[in-house]
Amino acid sequence: MKTEFEAKFYPINKDEIREGLENIGAKLIHPETLMPLVQFTNWTNGFTDIHYLRVRDEFGKIKFAAKRHARKDGGIDDQKELQVEVSDFQTVVDILESAGLKGDYYQEKYREVWGLDGAEIVIDTCPELKPYIEIEAGSEQAVRDVASKLGFSWTDAIFTSTLEIYMKEHNMSKEDVIKRFKNWRFA
Repeated sequence: MKTEFEAKFYPINKDEIREGLENIGAKLIHPETLMPLVQFTNWTNGFTDIHYLRVRDEFGKIKFAAKRHARKDGGIDDQKELQVEVSDFQTVVDILESAGLKGDYYQEKYREVWGLDGAEIVIDTCPELKPYIEIEAGSEQAVRDVASKLGFSWTDAIFTSTLEIYMKEHNMSKEDVIKRFKNWRFA
């Protein structure tokens, strides 16, 4: 799998981050848009190097991904991802379910994307979480550089999944979070 150099910072103030992005010369690539996804994590064996499969509509492009996030004590280079663009969201979900996998949950989030020096900076807003930022680039140093320009301390960087942020924020187990937020939508 390809290493994904990405760090999250949670929580953030969207207006302050947008102002900071403008001040450092970042360019808005995609304005805030509703983005649906289905995530699959419940299989019994066979996928030892993958934490989850995901189908997501990213600004009208459907992406299918296999992801591995760092463990709680892991680093930025522990994150891995394989991703491909596909033509139909529901067909990929149906294929995975036909193979015996069941989507753990459907989620909607709001996402906007900024670019700076080859890095992608996204601001995500998920149901029942405060907004957060993800910085992704071609190397750890590039991620660190953008984080520093935005005033983040590297000791606050998060390399685990958003699900773990939900677990911590709501003081719940993974299973309880998935049950509670089985169908995460904005009202």
